[in-house]
Amino acid sequence: MSRLFTHAFAGQGFLNFIGNEFGHPDWVELPSPSNNDNYQFARRQFHLADNQQMRYKYLNRFDRAINKTEERFGWLKSNQAVVTRTHKGDKVMVFERAGLVFVFNFHPTKSYSDYKIPVRQCGSYKIMLDTDDNCFGGHSRNQANVEFHSRNEQFENSPNSMMIYLPSRSGMVLAQSNLVDGYKHSGDRRGSYYGTEQNRFKSTHNRNVHFNDCPSIGYSQEVKRIQASYNQDNNRRSYGDGNSMNQDFGYNGRQQYW
Repeated sequence: MSRLFTHAFAGQGFLNFIGNEFGHPDWVELPSPSNNDNYQFARRQFHLADNQQMRYKYLNRFDRAINKTEERFGWLKSNQAVVTRTHKGDKVMVFERAGLVFVFNFHPTKSYSDYKIPVRQCGSYKIMLDTDDNCFGGHSRNQANVEFHSRNEQFENSPNSMMIYLPSRSGMVLAQSNLVDGYKHSGDRRGSYYGTEQNRFKSTHNRNVHFNDCPSIGYSQEVKRIQASYNQDNNRRSYGDGNSMNQDFGYNGRQQYW
């Protein structure tokens, strides 16, 4: 939710360090004189996003959905957002940008039925992106194909208003129905539009890995060096799922996730 708010409201760009789109749990430290050229933490654990028993997959799907939606509507290259409503008591904020309506309910417990929001363009609206979607680990309290209709009633200095259901701790991106239907309607958003884990990665086990202050070397050779460095560490780390470092580094047939 906070990631969507920052992406849509902040400015003209969004920087995401590779691997952190799904909440990488450990730091990344490239080999340097300060750590005796140790490769122990010079890795990205891409396989975490594919582990169906963990929740990293939800963050990864959500990051993809945000970027695909922005790619369609281009809010980063549009004018700055126009805030149409803020309410401290309800903990609700509404703003418009690139022809879209962004609605956020930051209240931890209160959901609002028939909540009135201002809209500058009249018409019917559908949900293009919903942080509460169950494919992101949410509860899908709004149906995927729900449609909201505006009324010609002035509200909060906007010529039109609309009644929506606004779940607690959630954010929605609303687009006019004709724009959604012409591309991907909200009922499809759990399918190919958000993508699947199976098509996110390509086999990269033959690629070269580049590090500062060291030559480019083959993938398998570099993994062996990292593994050897790890095995020499007296403070061997354990992971919550009980897996060894071999599995975390892509051994046992998981090299394609590098």
